[in-house]
Amino acid sequence: MYAEVIDLDGDGSMDLVAGSKNDFAAIGSWRFPSTPGGRASWSRWYGAGWVMSLVAHDMNGDGALDIVASDRRGPRSGALWFQNMPGSAAWPENRIGPEGGEQAMFLDVADLDGDGLTDVVMPIRDGPIRFFRGMSKRGNSWRTYDIEMPKGFGAGKSVAVGDMDMDGTMDLVFTCASADDELSGVGLLRHSGDPTASRWAVTDVGGPEGTKFDRAELVDLDGDGDLDILTTEEKDLLGVIWYENPAR
Repeated sequence: MYAEVIDLDGDGSMDLVAGSKNDFAAIGSWRFPSTPGGRASWSRWYGAGWVMSLVAHDMNGDGALDIVASDRRGPRSGALWFQNMPGSAAWPENRIGPEGGEQAMFLDVADLDGDGLTDVVMPIRDGPIRFFRGMSKRGNSWRTYDIEMPKGFGAGKSVAVGDMDMDGTMDLVFTCASADDELSGVGLLRHSGDPTASRWAVTDVGGPEGTKFDRAELVDLDGDGDLDILTTEEKDLLGVIWYENPAR
């Protein structure tokens, strides 16, 4: 379902972290040797239900890229991260939010509130956008806040963090599934000074066209200095979609 290409052990060779879904689903890695033509070694870290996200990020400040994941279904669903310990086959598991009971969708990792700590933001299917605030480099401690999914939109599928209006504060771009009939599938959320508030100001980006959107990426596609929105829609055959940011 998802893969991330990173150098896990710092040997100069790119490795592959992958996640899957359904029977025998797992998160694990293929480590490739530094010499061409060598055989990759597979290591399975975690038994999953449906892996939605894998994000490479140094969560504990030790210089090694860790992996942040969202597991959508099953008794262990939720957001979690795995500590990269170069030279060891172990990947200690650290829970970010509650285990089980909710469908965890595509997450993003960023400093949402500008306090210098790592945050994780993740939509819950048919629920809010969950803001896990403040991963300290000294420990695995999180504070959880819920941001309401605005009325008139489908069920949350993906979220991406970025300064969309270039005012120095981070905003949230979200996409939705089940955006049927007049419901919209792509939106932008801005807070008014308090990122822990439950209601953020919303801008309808996509309108009612499209039903089942997927992962959102924020990229300056036209080179004008602002972040545009890139996503896909898979039910009404809209394909790959680029929403140009009007900030510039």
